[in-house]
Amino acid sequence: MKKKNVSESEFHLSFPKSFIDSFNSNANNILSCLKLLPPREIKKNHVKFSDSHSVKYNIDEKDVISVRSLPSIDGFGKEKGWYFETPEGKVGLEQEEYQEFLNLVEKLAERKEIRNLISQKFMKNVFFEWFKKRYKQKFESKFIEYFIQRADEEVMNRKISIPIKFLIIEESFKVGKIIFEFLTEKFFDDLEEDFKKDTRIPAERRSDFFKDWRKKYQGKVYASIKVRGDKETCKRIAKEETEVALMALRFFSPTVFIPEVPSYFGIKGKTSVPSMDFLVFEGRFPNIEYGIEENMIFNFIVDKVLFNKMKKMGLDNLSNLLLKDKKTELEELLLNSLFLFSKAIISKNFEDKIVFSLVPIEMLLLKNTSEPIQSNLWLRLSFLTANKAEDRKKVKKLIQEVYKLRSAYLHHGEKKENFKLLRDLQIHIWTALKNILISREEFATKEDLLGYIEDKILS
Repeated sequence: MKKKNVSESEFHLSFPKSFIDSFNSNANNILSCLKLLPPREIKKNHVKFSDSHSVKYNIDEKDVISVRSLPSIDGFGKEKGWYFETPEGKVGLEQEEYQEFLNLVEKLAERKEIRNLISQKFMKNVFFEWFKKRYKQKFESKFIEYFIQRADEEVMNRKISIPIKFLIIEESFKVGKIIFEFLTEKFFDDLEEDFKKDTRIPAERRSDFFKDWRKKYQGKVYASIKVRGDKETCKRIAKEETEVALMALRFFSPTVFIPEVPSYFGIKGKTSVPSMDFLVFEGRFPNIEYGIEENMIFNFIVDKVLFNKMKKMGLDNLSNLLLKDKKTELEELLLNSLFLFSKAIISKNFEDKIVFSLVPIEMLLLKNTSEPIQSNLWLRLSFLTANKAEDRKKVKKLIQEVYKLRSAYLHHGEKKENFKLLRDLQIHIWTALKNILISREEFATKEDLLGYIEDKILS
């Protein structure tokens, strides 16, 4: 069992007695449903691909039983049961009994005492720890008592750092709850000294292992956050907050105004540059060639000068909105719109850029699905982005041309790239979103915002 620091030991979970009694009774009912599952026949398989190529593989029982407890998964990745190993065989829950178990886990997850602190994955694991201890053994602890003990051990303050690819920064900065930073060279030096004491890896392999590890992680930018909860909850919150912070950075990045250049920076493992391998045969054996499909600048470099410009453009305002606990209806809608607009920025497909540029502004500026789209959209958009009548007429023409282009693609499959048109569209939509962001405190709802625009049009 891992020990907590004094600062981490302040968490202690408790529930009302009525809930404890009721939940323990339900847990005991599920416990009584545990049963010895019938063994599944494991066949030797022979898969034939062609007359000259075939693959044979044998599966032994020891290959299947490799961990103490496992979920049973169907072909769509959905859990349909859970079991653990005993000397008699697999014991667990399936079908209706497993669904009752999931309903009980959901009921526990809804408790305000642990909401956003403890993951359902942890709850399931603790349940099956308890099931295994109680199954045909003299373990008297009731479930909630055992769960509280395990939760008190697991819930703590953690710092989670997520590697970010294609982002270069001059110094650390904060967006929302996320700090974009480096892990220093000294950190890796100290880690290496500690790593040398790790006996899990043979001494002769430790140096090469850490050298590879250091090459992989040193010098990279990380999105870091301090969060409280069990490990899975901390990871989930870190991922969610990182994606929000990256959205904010993208909204104020230069690629908004240069749609020909996609935005690549993002969470490592979720973003990549399109590439291909080629085996070129000019004789019996090939030359292997690797090629990047796009000749673009992939890294987004944020130096002090650019970061200060982004702050003046409204990054601080958006960062403060991300930190706000109770957001208004309009603020929630605005954030959803910014997420969709972010998809236009990262998309590499022209038609997708058009679609994801239009959808967020439709969400914000159309009253409902029944009113005419183009006429209302261009009129309201023009009053958010232009001051002169001549410029508003240009917005009208822009929207008409864009919808004509989108309709040709969506309804007839016609692909016509017009990056000048896309650039004008993204600039106008960016301007509208930024203006709503700046004035968001003046309007609580979309209805308030549209009412203001209507008054402005009629004045």
